[in-house]
Amino acid sequence: MPGGGKLAAVDQGRAGRPAQFARRCVVSYFFLQEVGLIGKPLTFWIYGALGAAATVFIWLRVPETKGKSLEQIESEVGAA
Repeated sequence: MPGGGKLAAVDQGRAGRPAQFARRCVVSYFFLQEVGLIGKPLTFWIYGALGAAATVFIWLRVPETKGKSLEQIESEVGAA
């Protein structure tokens, strides 16, 4: 069905908003407490290390999807 993929993408976007909001609230809540406990330099090193680890994870584990059809992507990741 041609329009099915677009609807699914819109629904997934709406579902992700509460999760993004929750993550931002958690970071905002704990950031000043971290700075107070361990100081600014170590706090930023921790956030930097988490960002670097996420980048490495994405680089190694997320498949390339550029120029591939939805069917090809689904067969590679084993989607039903």
